[in-house]
Amino acid sequence: MRIGIYGGTFNPIHRGHLTAAKAAMEQLRLDKLLLVPASVPPHKVLPEGSASPDQRLEMTVLATAELGRKAEVLDIELRRTGKSYTCDTMRELREMYPEDELWLLMGSDMFLSLHTWYHPEVILSLAGVGAFSRLEASEDEIFRRQKRFLEENYGARVETVRNDDVIEVSSTEIREALARGEGREYLPEAVYGYILRKGLYGARCDLKHLTPEELRPVALSYLKPKRMPHVLGTEQEAVKLAEKYGADVTDARIAALLHDCTKKLDLEQQLALCGEYGIPLDDLERRALKLLHSKTGAAVARDVFGVKDEIYEAILWHTTGKPDMTLLEKVIYLADYIEPTRDFDGVEELRRVVYEDLDRGLLMGLEETIRDMEERGNPIHRNTLEARDYYLNLLKREDKDMKTPKELALMAAKALNDKKAKDIQVLEITDLTTLADFFVIATGSSNTQINALVDNVEKELLQQAGEDPLHREGYRGGTWVLLDYGCIAVHVFNAENRQFYGLEHLWRDGKQVDLTEVLGEKE
Repeated sequence: MRIGIYGGTFNPIHRGHLTAAKAAMEQLRLDKLLLVPASVPPHKVLPEGSASPDQRLEMTVLATAELGRKAEVLDIELRRTGKSYTCDTMRELREMYPEDELWLLMGSDMFLSLHTWYHPEVILSLAGVGAFSRLEASEDEIFRRQKRFLEENYGARVETVRNDDVIEVSSTEIREALARGEGREYLPEAVYGYILRKGLYGARCDLKHLTPEELRPVALSYLKPKRMPHVLGTEQEAVKLAEKYGADVTDARIAALLHDCTKKLDLEQQLALCGEYGIPLDDLERRALKLLHSKTGAAVARDVFGVKDEIYEAILWHTTGKPDMTLLEKVIYLADYIEPTRDFDGVEELRRVVYEDLDRGLLMGLEETIRDMEERGNPIHRNTLEARDYYLNLLKREDKDMKTPKELALMAAKALNDKKAKDIQVLEITDLTTLADFFVIATGSSNTQINALVDNVEKELLQQAGEDPLHREGYRGGTWVLLDYGCIAVHVFNAENRQFYGLEHLWRDGKQVDLTEVLGEKE
């Protein structure tokens, strides 16, 4: 394997470094490129106001997003105390890669002074040298002389790397530009966002008032390089869905860009963040890492970026879903699911359905998630199951003349009245519980009548709306029968049990529905 080693202070790493790295990867046919941020370089002192070693390391990692999977970052020099000599680094790398062909990459100035470095004979015995040329005619002869000198005196292997896309800018010039509010064009997007987020080199911005274009690099700076295409794809998909279904495009872009902003944190870090923000967790969430980033991400989006409640909620629910999602919540859930880099079996069919009918696509996505979790033997969060049941029932009602929960409740009340039920009441409890949207309550004079009342409700809702109860309790028991349709619950009591359980009192904050048109003036 041919491995390139590219070291530097990277204070900050910039596009000049990247164009050189790409040229070396191509011309030296490298299988791997190792970027090695220096700790305390022996040839220079880092200027005041420089990024910390950890910050330079993190920026270098972010920059690999533009170099591809062959690029890796090593912290071996940052972990070393004292001055950082190249010969020490090369010895360590030779131990790590004993059978591989190593190539040390360097700029022209470094190459021309290489023989003056600390133990150049060690360096040149362990690796070949890839020297970047500035393409100046006057430099060719100097390079040839130095190449010949190193070969004759050290037995060196030297290759000149031509950089046709050379960017003549120094880190010093970039730091000065950043302090003036300039310099973005010289930096990888995620590196620029990291600098803004951390306020490095005198760069400043108001994180709570960013446009989507301004937010994008900052959002990317939170991610591992391999996740960046997914987040950008989610933003792209969210725009398309928002435009098709009428959601706010700007809100959709912001939610998409921030939806995975804490995704790279491990379980310990996620739980610590939940503690910091006072986020309540159930037992499954405390041990399931994948369920936490939506909660912590929403909290960070609100705290750091000041997002509005609608965006906060869209990020919060993008992993599990929930019953009765808002339009923006559906857009982000599905954009995350079907963005262009997703390639799981069935994704094309899911995309087709989503763009035909948003709710049917949402149900399809929820069902696919449940199926996948079951196949893997993983527990499924109750919010996902409840969301699936909600949209299953919603679409079933739409398929049967689109009966609303209120229409079903009134239909049940009429069916009870047709069989002479007493004291029929319908309570709207949508804002009070997720158990149901409406309770329908009635009294039967005997066990036989209670059974007849329940039978008639089932018959009428099946004939008129195609609805079967999800489950029933107490049938044929005669003193209290419950029919649970998900969005409505029908309770039929005898007089004694109705008074004992007192549902009307327990749910007294519910809104009583006027039944005059359904039952006549006597009600």
